[in-house]
Amino acid sequence: MKTTMIVARRELRTNLFKPSSLISVLVFIVLLVGGMIVMNYFTHSEADSPDVTIGTPADSELSTALEAASTDVEVEIREVSSEAEARSLIEEGDIDGYVTGEPATPTVLVAPGEGERVIELATALSQRAALAAQIEDLGGDMASISQAVATAAPNVVLTSDEEAEIDGKNLFFAMVALGVLLFTLITGGATLGMGVVEEKSSRVVEILLATIRPSQLLAGKIIGIGASLLIQLALYAAAILITGSVLGMLDGVEMASPPYLIQLLAWAVIGYLIYALLWGSLSATVSRQEDIGAITTPMTFLSLGAFYLSIFLVPNSPDATATLVLSQVPFFAPFMIPMRQALGGIETWEIALGYTLSIAMIGVLLWLGATIYKRAILHSGGRMKLSEALRRTP
Repeated sequence: MKTTMIVARRELRTNLFKPSSLISVLVFIVLLVGGMIVMNYFTHSEADSPDVTIGTPADSELSTALEAASTDVEVEIREVSSEAEARSLIEEGDIDGYVTGEPATPTVLVAPGEGERVIELATALSQRAALAAQIEDLGGDMASISQAVATAAPNVVLTSDEEAEIDGKNLFFAMVALGVLLFTLITGGATLGMGVVEEKSSRVVEILLATIRPSQLLAGKIIGIGASLLIQLALYAAAILITGSVLGMLDGVEMASPPYLIQLLAWAVIGYLIYALLWGSLSATVSRQEDIGAITTPMTFLSLGAFYLSIFLVPNSPDATATLVLSQVPFFAPFMIPMRQALGGIETWEIALGYTLSIAMIGVLLWLGATIYKRAILHSGGRMKLSEALRRTP
């Protein structure tokens, strides 16, 4: 164990403090923070912008009447001093139309081919005024009738307590978290694979294996690189949480709570161990840096496939058989289960089963990876076939 930790410390220092790693972490944090700021800006811009902006004369009763007539659109009323000013504002696109006159017979000024919503609101205003006049002629009270209509609503009974819609904030938070996890897995796997091949091609590994067992060397590299990635993950998480808290993006986001973050960290560790054990052991079958793509490409596609399935399949088909089955497949579980937790569509026993199967897979890959690594690490020449590494006598 002591020998393994010596290797782990070496890998930790090498991968955490080298300039390329520091620059990569800084750039990724800037991208995360910048992306959240841009997302927050456009989200609030869309939320704050009115559906239609209407100009009315100053001190006109049309302002209140138009707001009352708008039921499915957000209306902003701007006081305009004259019709000439209104024409200028319409041409510049500052307002959608200009309404004057009495509520019963309003006059609408709009640009040719535009201002449909202004016309619709003015029409609703005119009809509302006409209805009020008819009710008053019949001896009714328009204010009481309007209040009665506004408060009338059916009694809605749900068939279950499940949420009818997906919480957008939770979904966004889960996608960002899984995106960071994907980046970490690919970075860690590629770093581990390149390190294994570099030591093998330079024959440094032959010197190392004179004092350390192959399984200890592989374990030390996985632990050291994993520790550096864990520190980077902590920095990314801090950047997301601090930025989200400052911008108010985490208000009401249940998935930003400590219990979920702890589980997300657990899945990050499990996912890293699964992919790293397979990535590192398969990289030992390659003897040259030029051939590492034969390992990196399929492993990258596997992790990308798990990520994209989680962000597209889970929200669109949360109860589909494919979603339920893939949630228990160890290579997909680190992505699928956190996404299902974020959307609130997973049972506790499914989470427990996912943990159990994934940890069991780590045990299998630990034995399998160590076997492939020690049989292939000293192999020179062309790439060793996986079948040869499995049946070869060490």
